[in-house]
Amino acid sequence: MAEDVELATEGGVAASSADEDSVQFFKITTLSGTGSAYLNGLKRGDVIVAIDGRVNRHNLSDLLTGIRVRKDQETLVTYIRNGVLFSVFVTGYLGLDAEVATPDAIEECREIIDREGLIGKSGCRPYSVYINRENKCEIRDNTPSLLALVFPPFWMLSQRYVEGMVGCIMVYVVCAVINFWLFVLVYCAFSYSVWREQKKFVDMFLLRMGYRPYMRLAGYSEEYLQLALLKDRVELDFMYPSPEALDYKEKHMPKDPDRRDYLL
Repeated sequence: MAEDVELATEGGVAASSADEDSVQFFKITTLSGTGSAYLNGLKRGDVIVAIDGRVNRHNLSDLLTGIRVRKDQETLVTYIRNGVLFSVFVTGYLGLDAEVATPDAIEECREIIDREGLIGKSGCRPYSVYINRENKCEIRDNTPSLLALVFPPFWMLSQRYVEGMVGCIMVYVVCAVINFWLFVLVYCAFSYSVWREQKKFVDMFLLRMGYRPYMRLAGYSEEYLQLALLKDRVELDFMYPSPEALDYKEKHMPKDPDRRDYLL
């Protein structure tokens, strides 16, 4: 079993670890709409099992305080939903209340952790997941990219937003034809704006295409997350499915299409 991780409390003292068997898993009962947990897609019924890739052994108060006082430092929270392990980066105030999981639920969570394994922060990146009414799913990497500052059209292309890329280039061309310094001003202002608000631009792109934010996740790659999402919602369809995702859908997709449950 993974070792414990230290979380700083408000007094600056690390929260104490319990003995090897005293893991504490917490089932979320309420969520604040302004908390980092809600904003990153956690829901009532999710069971928090690990912090920064290590099984949690802190009481709820120490856990929430330790994350909150880190301020701008991201914490990797791992939780279980419908028998599937998910992880997400959170910061500051989580805005949740929870109850301690029952011994039976703890044992079940242990089995899931042993089977699927916990991911750590090393090499882990933040992603956003979007869906539409036809169960089409898009996953976008939220890691800040300098490409958005250097040449926004190429960054838009990397985000699969061809319409936005074409529109951006057309604006650049028009400005360059009118006046060179106007082009420079627009280019610099727009590049800085896109670089500072990359996630908001992605949200805007996909909202125009009929997608809605579904959840925030952390993982090593889009292919890794596709498989995790399919374990929770096998009816999801990805624009660029990985071979592992295609194989999983082939094995687990209900043969009767009337059995599919739509997300929205």
